[in-house]
Amino acid sequence: MTRKIFMILLAITLALSVGIIGCTEPAQQEEEEEEEPEVIELTIATTTPVEAAPGAALTAWAEKVEEETEGRVHFTIYYASTLIEATEVLPAVLAGVADIADYWPTAAPGEAPLQEMLYLPFLGFPSSQVATTVVEEIFDSGVIPELNAELQGAKMLYPCMASETTSYIHHTSKLIETVADLEGMKIIADGVMATYFDSLGAVSQFVPFEDTYTSLSTGMVEGHNGGFGWMFGSGVVELTPYHTDIGGIAMAGYAPVIMNPDSWNSLPAEIQVIFTDLADFYYEQRIGAELGAQAGGLDFTTNVLGHEYYDFPPEETALMIDAAEELHGTAIAEVEAKGLPGQALYDEIQRLIGEYS
Repeated sequence: MTRKIFMILLAITLALSVGIIGCTEPAQQEEEEEEEPEVIELTIATTTPVEAAPGAALTAWAEKVEEETEGRVHFTIYYASTLIEATEVLPAVLAGVADIADYWPTAAPGEAPLQEMLYLPFLGFPSSQVATTVVEEIFDSGVIPELNAELQGAKMLYPCMASETTSYIHHTSKLIETVADLEGMKIIADGVMATYFDSLGAVSQFVPFEDTYTSLSTGMVEGHNGGFGWMFGSGVVELTPYHTDIGGIAMAGYAPVIMNPDSWNSLPAEIQVIFTDLADFYYEQRIGAELGAQAGGLDFTTNVLGHEYYDFPPEETALMIDAAEELHGTAIAEVEAKGLPGQALYDEIQRLIGEYS
């Protein structure tokens, strides 16, 4: 009897064990499946092709984020204004057309008057690195809240300033040897730089990036002061065989990257940290692309294409700086007339240039 009871209890125990195991394994598998992180899909819109400095930098950054997040974030990149035109970047990002984009305030005049001041010629930045540090501190500190407010709620990811070590005027048919030679020159320019070149006697015209080649090749314009990365990206490097070094950084190239606020807020905290920590990586890519394009462009145009170069003498550079400083005062007054702290922003820029130079 005792043996029979023991066998019955053993059978019941085995049955229960099998049942428990059978019920537990699927539950454990289901729990493991639930713990698998969902891939976050984000879109990036850039107005330039991948070969140009902005497109190349965003591509390298996106790949780095995907690597750092171990595939938890995946990007789809739309190049050369195939998703958003330069004139529509801010409203399009706010509307969610893209999650992330490079932003060009001068392409939409009046949209961000304080940010347009960052394009003023000859502000005194000694390098792109110093310029980026200055502008990043102004945005991060919130010392000029009206500046941040111009983003209308968009997340400022990277307030980058990217330029070459000096600036050039590139012409299709002749060398510009004096400031007086700019008289009547049809030059590609927009925003405050258009005002600047007009004050020097040139005739500035806004030309969308995608129309650059046609405009130069057909004679609609005679030249530009874009960087070599911009020239390679737009395919116009062979169209302007005459280059004049004007003797300084005419424009530091404000080139911020912004993000849709809802897209930013939806990111897990640890992903936001990765984005923030990769600021220096992005700056290195973006500025490095400009400097690399400059070095490669000088070599290619000189040694392969046989282009001509000319350096402004100091007295001509001085004339350009004088004209720029006069424009500074005019621009500040115009921004102040709109009820915005143009003078405060200008003074803070100059203070930080002195601190970081």
